[in-house]
Amino acid sequence: MYSSSIVASVAFAALLLAPMTASSAGADKIITHAGTEYVVPAGSPVRKPTFGTGDDITARFDGKFALSGILHFEGFPDAPMVFLKPDANIAARLPRWKVTGRPSAIWFVNSSAVVSAALPADTLADLKAHRISVANQHVVLDVDRYTVAIECDTANYYVRFVSVHTPGVVAQNVEQEEGC
Repeated sequence: MYSSSIVASVAFAALLLAPMTASSAGADKIITHAGTEYVVPAGSPVRKPTFGTGDDITARFDGKFALSGILHFEGFPDAPMVFLKPDANIAARLPRWKVTGRPSAIWFVNSSAVVSAALPADTLADLKAHRISVANQHVVLDVDRYTVAIECDTANYYVRFVSVHTPGVVAQNVEQEEGC
């Protein structure tokens, strides 16, 4: 069961992002570059893609925006993995490769900055000491440089972390994983 602070925080994040979804009326846009089709949903918080060259199948979009979702940390200190599982309302408005569905995981090009800014020091210490193996936390982050990269016929999504959004880290949930 979720605590009332988590529920209230998620509700606040939805309220914060509601004006963006209200403006999403209209048709999705299909952008084709070098034979690769990208879907840019109406009301997307990003604009004007630039494309990779040669074998680099990427589309990087301009625009800073608030990205909300569950921030996932694991593998500290040896092989840290940090990614965000976006909330459904923001995932629906982000560009994607036409062949796939909405982004289910977004990676950070500057993950150490995310760890420093968004992960509480005591949780990081617990991860590094292997007292816990995974930490999940609902956050609202300011990000830019949203990128769709096609790697080995799979769409991967990347952003650059800019800052923790003013409403901040809205809830924390630390889990102990056992087994495989």
